[in-house]
Amino acid sequence: MLAALVALVLACSAQTGGEWIYPLDDTYIHLELAWRLAHEGTWGVNPGEPASASSSPLWSLLLALGMALVGHEPRVALVLASLASVAAVGVADRLLGPDLRPLPRLAGLALVAALTPLPAMAALGMEHSLQVALTLACGAAAVADLRGQGRGPGTLALILLAALVATRFEGLFLAVAWAALALSAGRPGAALRVGLAAALPVAAFAAFSLALDLPPLPAGLLMKSKPLDGHALQNLWANVAQGGLLILPAALVWALDAARGGPLAGSARARLLALTTALHLGFGAIGWYYRYEAWLVAWAVLLAVRATVDWSFRPPGRRPWVEGLLLIALALAALQATGRRAYEAHAFMPGRALYIADAKVHLAQALAQTDPAAVVALHDIGAMAWETDLRVVDTAGLGTVQVLRLSRDRAFTGQSIGALTRSLGATVGLGTWSWMEHDRPAGWRPAARLIWGLDPQRAAEPIVAYAIAPGSEQVARAWLLRAATQMEGRGRVEVLDGEQWRPAQ
Repeated sequence: MLAALVALVLACSAQTGGEWIYPLDDTYIHLELAWRLAHEGTWGVNPGEPASASSSPLWSLLLALGMALVGHEPRVALVLASLASVAAVGVADRLLGPDLRPLPRLAGLALVAALTPLPAMAALGMEHSLQVALTLACGAAAVADLRGQGRGPGTLALILLAALVATRFEGLFLAVAWAALALSAGRPGAALRVGLAAALPVAAFAAFSLALDLPPLPAGLLMKSKPLDGHALQNLWANVAQGGLLILPAALVWALDAARGGPLAGSARARLLALTTALHLGFGAIGWYYRYEAWLVAWAVLLAVRATVDWSFRPPGRRPWVEGLLLIALALAALQATGRRAYEAHAFMPGRALYIADAKVHLAQALAQTDPAAVVALHDIGAMAWETDLRVVDTAGLGTVQVLRLSRDRAFTGQSIGALTRSLGATVGLGTWSWMEHDRPAGWRPAARLIWGLDPQRAAEPIVAYAIAPGSEQVARAWLLRAATQMEGRGRVEVLDGEQWRPAQ
């Protein structure tokens, strides 16, 4: 796993001239929030301006602790995510049990690491590898509890569950499944303890946010949520259409366990995994680099390896060849589905790191050099906030609570966003053409655009700089021209002349 991670980091760094650039702007949002928290005690991305920009409270706190020790260092996230990935492999190794020989054990661990995929999750520098490690530990505790091993969930299991939910709120899906199965088994006390442990970090975050006059839930969660009427079924359909092959590993676990105890028997691990997967597909997300479902893939692959071992220990006379062929077919389908995800996640990263370097990092540095007093409104704020001391206005709502409230009040229009960004002092704006032009914020005047990736394989949508304050057209144009000089021929700037775009001189 570490060798694959090192190779991926080197491949990404080779694309960016030896500089380590995260292949996702969201990583820089976490870094900036953590730096503000460690440096000045602000839970936000602008000095003294609270914002609910983090979707992972525990990860932000860990990053802040790291930065309190080493300072403004972006590789803190890479180190922490790498350690979490190693921890996930360690947990998986322990959960495979002592009865596996070395070669099958190594093969099982390699499958968990590769198919999750843990190297990609670590290279993102985000909370997903920690989520995987905690999921494996909590899932094992839940299965042990549901099998009746012990007197109910112990203190350590409940602490791990609370940490999982604090890492990402999708941990609630596992908690709900655990509590529901405990309740159906006639164990209301166990269900109550699980529910309280899972609710504690949510309640603590809500109380903290309300004390700062922020919404009770993370902005990212609120921006993506919809009214509950029909939402679960709509989301389930969309997720199955986009990433429904996630069901296959869970189905394999159920089939292996059913083959041992009858088609309707199902085991505690099969029922828990199936219910958790259904909840995630109904209410969760499938997203960039397959990171949103990585926790379920890792858990399903680990359980499938363990269930395969258990099935193989059946007496030979109880393993009919038809059953074996069907299980092999399902296993190959699950392997193909998760393997494709893993390949795409890794293959996509080097090129994406180059894009983030040019279209986010270099753009941020160029604006700070062009106008150190600029206030910039944009919808990808991470690199801009992390790389500069400029004040940012987040038109997506993660870092600017006023924008989030417009969205929640269904008042997110070009007119309202234009008025708000001007009232917050924005002088220039930035956005992709399709994002802004379908309902351009009032008062935003397109001044220049960057055509990035001057070959078909790297082609990206034009990035447009807008003048917001009076007389800021020249700043917007000089900004993109300066950024393009850092892109080694990968970017071309055009300016708006009347209704036509022409090459900038």
